[in-house]
Amino acid sequence: MNVLVTGFEPWDAHAVNPSGEVARAVGGVELPVDFRAADRELKKLIQRRRPDALLMLGLAPTRKTLSLEAVALNVDHHEEPGKNESWRRPIQRDGPLAVEARLPLNRLQQRLRKSGIHASISHHAGTFLCNHVFYRGLTWMEGPCGFVHVPSFRELSRARMLQAVRVILHAVAGSSPEATP
Repeated sequence: MNVLVTGFEPWDAHAVNPSGEVARAVGGVELPVDFRAADRELKKLIQRRRPDALLMLGLAPTRKTLSLEAVALNVDHHEEPGKNESWRRPIQRDGPLAVEARLPLNRLQQRLRKSGIHASISHHAGTFLCNHVFYRGLTWMEGPCGFVHVPSFRELSRARMLQAVRVILHAVAGSSPEATP
C-alpha cells in the first residue's frame, strides 16, 4: 500500500520538530509551516504520489503522549502574539464544518498500547496549521486518512515515536509489524 506520511519543518522556538524528523525517517515529507505553502505542497504530493492512504503528523509541544485526532474542523484560526494579528476563516467555503478521520482510531490505540506506547484519541486537531492540513487531506483524497499529534522527543524518544508510527503504518496497510522487516 502506498502511504504518504507528512510532518512539519521546525517552527518558532522548536528547532527540532519530531513530526518532520519521524516523517522523513519513514520515507515521508516535511511540510512548510505556512498555510498557503503547506496547501500547495500537500496538494502537489497527493497529485504526484497518488497515495492509497495519508498519515499526517504534527508537533503538540505541551502534550505528553501521542494524540490520534478524530475530526478536522473547517476553521483556520491564527493569532500572532504581540503583533495584534488575529484572524479566523473557513478553510473551504461551503465545505462541511467537520470531517471525521478515516482511520480505525480505537484499533490503532489498542495496537499502540500493546506495543507499550500510550496514545489518546483527541476530539479535534485544533484550529491552526495541523488542523488545516488534516482538513485538506480529508477533502482532497479518498481512502484512509488521519492525523497524529506527537509530543516532543523529551516526552517520547525518537526510537519510541518511530516505533509508534510504524505500528500505525502497519495497521493502515493491513499488515502486522512482525511480518515486515
